[in-house]
Amino acid sequence: MPDLIKNCKNIITLHDILFKDYPEMFPLHYRIVKNILFKLSALRSDMLLTVSQYSRDRIAYHYGIPKDKIFVTPNAVSDDFFNIDAKIAHQFIQNKGIGKYLLYVSRIEPRKNQVTLLQAFHELELYKQGYDLVFIGRRTLPTPNFDHLLYSLNETELKHIHIFNQVDYEELKFWYKAAALFVYPALAEGFGIPPIEAGAVGIPCICSNKTAMSDFSFFGKNLVEVSNIEDLKRSIIFNLKFQPEVKSISEQIHKKYNWQTEVATNNLLYL
Repeated sequence: MPDLIKNCKNIITLHDILFKDYPEMFPLHYRIVKNILFKLSALRSDMLLTVSQYSRDRIAYHYGIPKDKIFVTPNAVSDDFFNIDAKIAHQFIQNKGIGKYLLYVSRIEPRKNQVTLLQAFHELELYKQGYDLVFIGRRTLPTPNFDHLLYSLNETELKHIHIFNQVDYEELKFWYKAAALFVYPALAEGFGIPPIEAGAVGIPCICSNKTAMSDFSFFGKNLVEVSNIEDLKRSIIFNLKFQPEVKSISEQIHKKYNWQTEVATNNLLYL
């Protein structure tokens, strides 16, 4: 929230203003309040930062701020994501009573499109093939379509679906490392940290080819139209069957999205 009285220079970071381009995915009250606060903060800032070229373009468009006044400082992945012990991670998950599983990590809200992943898991009957589906993330907005589908499933299938509100940092890394596949069906992102965390630990990752996620070209054919359930299902089947090479993806993420690179790239820009 912006200060009413400005008594020093301000550096403001806006991750995204997705509520402007995708209003149907956010409640009216949320859109009104966020738009007022975000726009006021952006216009009053002495230096305005954002996390992707996509967000830079949309902020400039909606708030009338010249692009050369908005600086892109991407997010990064901590180094410890690249050095997780696979044996310890798999043992941790086994102790939870879970074998093979598909993983989703992030908030649960309509924009994140968990309902399409749940529907794909259901239609492919992956639980009959020994797979579980794990969601890790707290609920931040109502998701009636997701809830309706979830509670319509039979008791046997529900035993293979796990929803965790939050897990601690060390546990989260184990969940990533031991997953058979990471699926991120979000329809829109200002950046999209979970996909590059998944890619960093070295597991196959499927995510959207739209908004800021289109920058993740290293995912190749795993950038899909996530709103199309048939495309998503085909990608899930392919990844589970063939387990594509991911080492080079992890290396590219480490090279491009690490804090040392961000500092080296941007430290002179803001002096």
